[in-house]
Amino acid sequence: MTASIALTKYIDELLFSTAELKNISTGDKPLTPEDGTAVYRLRKVEESARIVNAIYEVMDRLTDEKKRFIQEHYWGNTKQSLSVSAERVNADLRTIKHWKKEVNLLIARRLGWL
Repeated sequence: MTASIALTKYIDELLFSTAELKNISTGDKPLTPEDGTAVYRLRKVEESARIVNAIYEVMDRLTDEKKRFIQEHYWGNTKQSLSVSAERVNADLRTIKHWKKEVNLLIARRLGWL
C-alpha cells in the first residue's frame, strides 16, 4: 500500500513542524482562545502528542543514515531541497527519495492512516 500524494505532503508538513507540535503537546506553547474552545484545544494537544510520539517511535527504528537525513532535511535550520539534503548526508538523490517515501509510509501506518 502506498500513501497518496496528499497524505505524503501532510506528513511532510508534520515532520517540518515536529518542534512546534512537541511544544504544544508539552504545554511549552500555550494555546489561546483564538485556537478554539477548551475542548478543541485539548484535542489539539492530544493529537499533537500522538503525532510526535509516532514520529519519534519511527525515528527510533531507523538506521543512523536515515535518522541523519530526517534531522538534516526536516529539522535543520532551513528548509532545503532533497538534492541538498542528499549531498549533506552523502547519499544518492534516488536513495533519499526512497527513504522519504519509506519514512512517510511508516509514520502513516503508525498513526493508523493506512
